[in-house]
Amino acid sequence: MDEISFDDLARRWCLCRLSVARFFSRPKSDQSESIGENSQDEIALVRQVDPEKWEIALKEVYDSSRRLALSASKYFKIRFEVGDFPKLFKIASVPCATGSWDDRGSAFTSRRTDCGFGPSREVAICDWFREAMDGIVMGLGESERFVRHASQAYGDPDCVDVVFDDSPVVAGGFQYAPVPAPFTSHLKKVVTNFGEQGFKVDWLGYRSGVLFYTLIPEKSDRPLCQSKGRKAHMELEAAVKGVFPTVRIQDSSPLAVYGEGTK
Repeated sequence: MDEISFDDLARRWCLCRLSVARFFSRPKSDQSESIGENSQDEIALVRQVDPEKWEIALKEVYDSSRRLALSASKYFKIRFEVGDFPKLFKIASVPCATGSWDDRGSAFTSRRTDCGFGPSREVAICDWFREAMDGIVMGLGESERFVRHASQAYGDPDCVDVVFDDSPVVAGGFQYAPVPAPFTSHLKKVVTNFGEQGFKVDWLGYRSGVLFYTLIPEKSDRPLCQSKGRKAHMELEAAVKGVFPTVRIQDSSPLAVYGEGTK
């Protein structure tokens, strides 16, 4: 059996991403036809992706990266460990991975302060490489996961990426970054206000412009019913965006099950 080549895998991954970007780009001009196969060429193509197809394109670059990784994993009969991914990212010339990666045992983290897309707030470029990196990790890893804790394109002071082992036997806590200090005072007030209404809000953490939370009844661990839950989640979003209009919130509460709570 051949041994896997990081260089060859990186090249194939780049071609995979370029193929997705070309497919979803607007009608090609003479300029787009001459685009090559490096990271700057990829960025130029991503900027041409049809905005109406953007969400589908993001899903496809994740899926295509994952399919490529699964194929390589099956052919070479290998699974990457957390320390293998920073090496692959660097060889692949992914702009988000150009900095140094710190070994934290069950995780590798990268912190950068010089994002080329931060000053212009090009969140599309940030999202593109985040989804591609997520897909390649999901396909090549077993319990390894990728998350972006912070992004200058989303207004954070640094860009922070993490590859971590999410297996139950590994104590990590890398799934989320801590809630940034500017948010904490107001979020505590939100928790208190919702507690007075009979709800328990738990802020799980933060990832590049998104706050993650759970919302359940104060006196029960069961999920909220559909109508009451929808109203409560909308009110929670309004309470946060009223002070921090650019931040998004994402519900990580357990889902209600049909018949639950009935006799």
